[in-house]
Parts: sequence; C-alpha cells; structure tokens
Amino acid sequence: MSSSDVWADRMAIEDLVAAYAHAVDRRGWDDLDRLFSPGALIDFTATGSIRGTLADLKTHLQSVMPMMLSYQHLMGRTTVSLHGGEAEGTTICFNPMVLDNGPDREPTVFFCGLWYHDRFVRSNGTWLISARTQELSYFHNFPGGLPPGAAAYRPAG
Repeated sequence: MSSSDVWADRMAIEDLVAAYAHAVDRRGWDDLDRLFSPGALIDFTATGSIRGTLADLKTHLQSVMPMMLSYQHLMGRTTVSLHGGEAEGTTICFNPMVLDNGPDREPTVFFCGLWYHDRFVRSNGTWLISARTQELSYFHNFPGGLPPGAAAYRPAG
C-alpha cells in the first residue's frame, strides 16, 4: 500500500468520524445509515445508553435527545491502525449538552468526556463503522451525578 493510499484511508476514516458527529448534532438520524456497516455493534453502556444495532441506537437517540435543547460532539483527531480493508481507531470526544428542565426551571449545561473505540471496514471503496464502543472519562454537572446506568470512571493503574 502506497503512502498516498494510507493517507487517503486515514482521511476517509477521519471524515467518517466527523460525519457521525454532524449527523447526531443535527439530529439527522437517517444520515447514520450511510456511516455504519450492516450488523454493526454499538455499545454506549458506559454513558448509560444502549448496546445493540444501529436501529436500536437510532430509536434510543430519537427518544432521549429531545430532552436536550442543544449539544455538540467535538471530536479530536482519530488514531488509526490500518490492516488492509479493516482498521481500528480511537477518537476523543468532548460533548457539552444543554438539558431541558421544563418551563419552570433553567436548563442545565453539563459536559461529558469520552473516547470512541471503533472498528472500521472498507466496503465497495467506502469506509464504514462496523463496531463502536464508548469509554467514559467524566460527566461534569450532570443532575444527580451520573446518568442512570453510566459507568463511573476509574483511572487505569
């Protein structure tokens, strides 16, 4: 594989990671269909979310994200390890969110820091996410401390 092929693959994967953030932040749930491979496994249990398929994730997001007035997934650079038509990567994400507390209370702004651990596969010349797992770093200012079911952060060591 030439160095230009490696750079093209790395850039395509970084674009894929960015496209995920844009789709979620714009509430473009159906846009996610073009980003994940058929049968992709998604595990967001570290942040109190779901483990399942893309269809499960879309259903979950459509039900919980209306509680948020706004949010952004600010993605860092992705580390990528290429293996032909497959790859692994890790991306840091800073995720500020504004929780709607109803008409009688001010919204709550909270922050989530996490990593996405991904497996990618190239299909018909296009990179797709074949598995995505969240690793929690922190929640800050979340009402009650942590979302129900979220894993408490435990530093390595």
